[in-house]
This record gives sequence, structure tokens and C-alpha cells, in this order.
Amino acid sequence: MDYRNADGSIAAMCGNGVRVFAAFLEELGLVDFSSGLPVAIGTRAGLRTVRKEADWFTVGMGKWHFPGGSVAEQSGMDSTVHIAGLDGMGAHSARPALSVDMGNPHTVVAVASLDELAAIDFTAVPAVDPLPADGTNVEVVVPLENHLNSQGELVGHIAMRVHERGVGETQSCGTGACAAALAVRHWARLAASDTKASVPDVWRVDVPGGRVQVRVLGSETELSGPAVLLAQGQIEIEKLRA
Repeated sequence: MDYRNADGSIAAMCGNGVRVFAAFLEELGLVDFSSGLPVAIGTRAGLRTVRKEADWFTVGMGKWHFPGGSVAEQSGMDSTVHIAGLDGMGAHSARPALSVDMGNPHTVVAVASLDELAAIDFTAVPAVDPLPADGTNVEVVVPLENHLNSQGELVGHIAMRVHERGVGETQSCGTGACAAALAVRHWARLAASDTKASVPDVWRVDVPGGRVQVRVLGSETELSGPAVLLAQGQIEIEKLRA
């Protein structure tokens, strides 16, 4: 699978795109998910695996890391972000952020409430300092209440909006959902270091386009969610003649 942003730039990976790609392959009869076995898909960020569970597709998202290294891990931040729509856009208004590499770059910022999240104006590009050489996607998150799922697992819950480089605000971002969950999980672990409170490895992520689930598996993550094909078309490629 290859993926390009709306401005033509190349993205190494797209978690939602992999799920839709898998659904399209299934629609064409090129793959069969009925056995429950994973199907391997090549991307610019490396090999990804997809399996189908009921109506959801689960993608093995590969390895992740914090580009800021140990300093960022200890402090919970490695950059700041100015975001239009939030109160006070002077020098004091820079929000602390944590970078997460999912095969493509992400910068995660937390705000205090759903009202703050709704007030963001993503028609303006967030100003990230320092800005990675290839740009970055910016996720803004609000931590919500944890709950237990039907298997008795503690599940974290966040709401998120995302500004994708080369695109603007989108309804969802799969690698961004993983990055947001990893950042909030890390902040929760820092806060819980003295209290020994439990920190979830499974996270429900609400985005404007719906809901996905992220599961942290050590140095890797899994992304689960639906994939619905909305339209079909044909592209005619004119053959070049010598």
C-alpha cells in the first residue's frame, strides 16, 4: 500500500488507510479473513498485519518510540505548540507537547476540557517548536474517565482532534489515535509513579469520525476499528507509446 496526502506529499503509513485497503482487498476477493489469520501488507513504514474480528479490522501498527528520548520521557514533553482558538496566543500560550513516532511523526497536546477541544481552529496550521524537518501531525486530546470492558480490562478513554500535515483537520487519523493514546498513557504513568495507580494498555479514542481502539503491546500497538467502503470508481490509465 502506498499513501499520499492531499497536497501530494508521501506519508509512510496510515492506520485508517490500511484498514480501508484491507476491506477493499476483501471486497475484490483478493484476501480471505475468515480464518482469523492475519494478512501482511507492505507499507513505507514496514510490514503491517491485518486481521478481521466481527466487523472491525485490527492492524498491527509496528514499533513506536518517543523521538525526544529519555529527557522527553522523564519530563513528558519535548516541544511546544501554539494552536489557534485557544485563549491567549501570546508567548505564554505555548502548550507543552510530546512527540511520538509511529513510522510517521506526531505531536500530542493535552487540553483540559471538551469545550477547549471544540474551540480549536484547525484552519490555521499549529505552530510546533521545534518543528521536525518533515513536519508533523498534531493531535489535541482530552483525557476522559476510564472504565472496565466486558473482559474486565481497564480501558482508558480520550477524545481527540487532529491536524494532519499537508491536509488540515481530518475526521480521524489511525497513527494519530495510537500516538495520542501512547502520550496520554505515558503522562498517566508519570502521574501514577507515586500512587501506584493502574494505567490502561487499552484505549478508546473518540474522533469526529467515530471511535477506534488502541492496544499497547510493549514497543508496538494495535489499532482496531471499522472500515466501510462508500463508493466505487475506475481510473483509466493511458498507455505511453514510444
